[in-house]
Amino acid sequence: PGYTTEMIHIFLATELIAARLQGDIDEFIEMERVPLSQALEMIESGTITDGKTIIGLLRVASRLKS
Repeated sequence: PGYTTEMIHIFLATELIAARLQGDIDEFIEMERVPLSQALEMIESGTITDGKTIIGLLRVASRLKS
C-alpha cells in the first residue's frame, strides 16, 4: 500500500460468539488465542512483523490503558 491509494480499515470487535464456518476447499486457517500482553511481546521480539497487525494491536493496547 505504500505507493497506492489503498485504504485499510481496522476494527475492534467485541462481544463475539464462537462459531465455525465452512472455509474454502483450499483455505487452511488456524486460530490461535494469545493474550494481548503476549501479542505485544511478540511485536517486540519480531515474531509479529505485519504492519497492519502491529498497528491494530498497539491501538487496542492504547485504548485499554485509557
